Order: sequence, then structure tokens, then C-alpha cells
Amino acid sequence: VPDGMMVLFSGVGPNAQETVAVGVGALAGSTVMLLTFPWFICILYGRVPMKGGKPDFVGKGSVGVCDGGISYQPAIRSGCVIMLLTTVLYFIIQLPATRLEMAGASTKKQGKEENLPALIGLVACGVAFVGYLAYCVWDATEDKQLAQVIKGIRDKRIGVLASLEFVLGTQAGQKDASLLQ
Repeated sequence: VPDGMMVLFSGVGPNAQETVAVGVGALAGSTVMLLTFPWFICILYGRVPMKGGKPDFVGKGSVGVCDGGISYQPAIRSGCVIMLLTTVLYFIIQLPATRLEMAGASTKKQGKEENLPALIGLVACGVAFVGYLAYCVWDATEDKQLAQVIKGIRDKRIGVLASLEFVLGTQAGQKDASLLQ
């Protein structure tokens, strides 16, 4: 919300087109920084020794910058795919806008010609947002089931074999099933 408000209020004033460009640039810069800086910190301080191309969580000691590595859960991959797919939505308005800008169209003509692509982009973003919400509900269901399994283990209603069966059925468990072999 703060980033959106920054862009919204950057368009207030007589030269809105110019000031919105500055607001959008600031938004893009802050988004890139907020994604890459924590990622870098996590990789730098979360690395562990590697054995055979896989992280060795048991190994102790100092790990050099190029000597260690990390592992990640499937949620990271799906999050990256979602981010890449949402950037494609920007091209719905950006391509017609760039074409008109390069053709030297006036600001008034650009605004008139971009109405339909802007509407299509709005609808596409709305559909993508609803799809993302549905995905989040589906993804959270697995976490709720895991919480119930943990509670069952704590209450001694679920045994080790039943809990392992559940874990192997999850996305993360399928990835790490080789550890149990």
C-alpha cells in the first residue's frame, strides 16, 4: 500500500506524466532492493557445507563464500514463477505505449489509444489476482494439515509411520524423499 500511495500521489500536480514516471521508477527500484537484499543475506548467512552437490546440515564449521550452498523448498520455485508471470501482465499496456511513444504520437493521442490495452491489462491483472488468492488458499491447506499432524504427534494420537506417510505426500516431502532411502 505505501508504494501504491507513493505512485498515486506522485501524479498530483500540473505535470503528472513526468512525476508519475519518477514515482514508478522509485517503486521499481525499491521493489528490486526489497527482493534482492534479503535474498542475498539469506544465502550469505544460511549457507552450509556441500557434500555431493547436496547441503550437509550436520557439518559444522566455517563455510567460505564459494564452498557452501543452500537448499530451498518448492515454494521458492513457485514464488519465482508467479513473479515472472505477473511481470508479463505489464507488457499488455507497455507494448502499445512504447509503440505509440516511438511513433512520436502526442500525449493526447497516446492516452486515447491506450484505453483498450489498459482495460485489458486491468481485467487480466484482476483475473491473475483472483487466481493467486485461490493458489494461496490451496497452498495454505497443506500447512494446516501439517499443523494437525504435529498436534496429533504431541497428543500421542498419531504415530511415527503415519506422520512419515503424511510428510512424503507433501510437496516438500516429495523433494526430500531421497533422504529417507
